[in-house]
Parts: sequence; structure tokens; C-alpha cells
Amino acid sequence: MNDANEPSESHDGPITGRCEHCDWIAVVDSYSAVAEAYQDHLRSEHPKAWLRD
Repeated sequence: MNDANEPSESHDGPITGRCEHCDWIAVVDSYSAVAEAYQDHLRSEHPKAWLRD
């Protein structure tokens, strides 16, 4: 079973993604779209989380 925070491409409907740092959510049609939206969100709203040590 998939974790609620991990989108699944085998799903037949919208895919959701959530931010572990705030209340941001995205509802999109593909895993690649949610990954891109999440990365864009991290870069703009949580730049320290975006950068890895």
C-alpha cells in the first residue's frame, strides 16, 4: 500500500501531493506534474528544504 504522501501513477484519477513543511497541496493528472509542482513550491517557499546538505 502506498504512503498517503507518495503519489501513485497506477491511480485512475487526479494525483495529490502534499508539503511536509506547510499546508500546500496539489491535485494534478500525473506523477511528473506533482513532482514538478512540489519542487517549484519547495524552491519558492522553503528554499532551505530545497537545498540538501
